Amino acid sequence: MNEIKSNLRIGGTTYIEDYNFSNGKQVPIYEIHTVHGLNQIIGYAKFNNNHYGNVFYRGECKLHQSLIPSLFRGCKYTSAKTQNLNKLLHLIHTDDKLRNELKLSDADPEKQEIKIEGMLQHYGVPTRYIDVVDNHWIALWMGLHKTQNLKHIGKYYHYGKRELPLSEMLCGNKTEMDTLYQYILLIAVPDERVSNGDGIEIMDNMIVVDLRKALPSIFLRPHAQHGLVLRNRGKDSNNTSFYDVSNNVIGILKIRIDRADEWLGNGQLLTQDNLFPSPGYDYGYDLLLSRNDIFLQTDFEITKYN
Repeated sequence: MNEIKSNLRIGGTTYIEDYNFSNGKQVPIYEIHTVHGLNQIIGYAKFNNNHYGNVFYRGECKLHQSLIPSLFRGCKYTSAKTQNLNKLLHLIHTDDKLRNELKLSDADPEKQEIKIEGMLQHYGVPTRYIDVVDNHWIALWMGLHKTQNLKHIGKYYHYGKRELPLSEMLCGNKTEMDTLYQYILLIAVPDERVSNGDGIEIMDNMIVVDLRKALPSIFLRPHAQHGLVLRNRGKDSNNTSFYDVSNNVIGILKIRIDRADEWLGNGQLLTQDNLFPSPGYDYGYDLLLSRNDIFLQTDFEITKYN
């Protein structure tokens, strides 16, 4: 893979510094000032990796020291978490109703469980996968909005747009200045073209799932979000660091949230209502919410949005 260089001369962009992940991986951060600069630096990353594979995007509100899947965050060992997840995958795989709606087959059990786990990841269940997209507008939206935990009788989440008063925008304190920005991670992924049209690529060291091809469109959310998921593949040695995919990050884009907000505008395609459709429109979401009989047998649940 080819990382973005720190000496690029692309109008509308400025090299800021190198970012160091906890595993020693170092990549440049570029601040993006214009939409033309954004499009060109993404084009540079894709063109320079066209023989390697794809470059996907992940929107973030802040940078992290690693890129570990949600299932393993805050823990060191994987075995207990993975065992519980495998129980849920088996319950879904052997349920006649869900098998039918997910269009599962008896052929290639590994691929069927990959499809199930990718679907669960996109509906808020912690898994071994990382969410990415292949549309940088969606990545911008994800970095501009932050989840808020709303607890009434049950627990619900809502995406609120990040906005700051002028007094904070003019503040010189670095910690507060960091809240002015969002980030897009550029993640290079090999493409061995072995998916056979089902959206699932199983490689020696990685699995990539294009959920728009792997799932029927009654599961509406991943189709609305241009959603893919990926994870490292192999023997994990019971260590969460195995699943850290930060080695695949080739560059980081830094954008002021007021600029991102202006670029995205107010179109209906870039709203929570479209990107996280309610159960009234997303039949797959409604189906998953109705199956407490399965989720109550594990420690997992589908994330609810309002």
